[in-house]
Amino acid sequence: MTLTSIPIYQSPLVKYGSDMKSKITPQQQKLAQSLLYLLERISADSHWAHRASGVRASLAKALDDQTVPAERIGELIGMGFDILEKAAREIPED
Repeated sequence: MTLTSIPIYQSPLVKYGSDMKSKITPQQQKLAQSLLYLLERISADSHWAHRASGVRASLAKALDDQTVPAERIGELIGMGFDILEKAAREIPED
């Protein structure tokens, strides 16, 4: 089983109607906090470090701002996991 076969960042959203924003679920909150930690650990020598920094900052800001839609948090989580996967591919096998 590979990491790409597990849709870990696709957590359910709670909908409150078409004119209202979705509420961030506790699963998204916990996943986003874990992702912030992991993105911070990408080596500065990695090609992906700069992008990870941007996604990390956007995700942290979105979590602090209670008006950001859950869909946006989901997008940022997806981008973060994509960066983690690509950065992991740069790690040389010993």
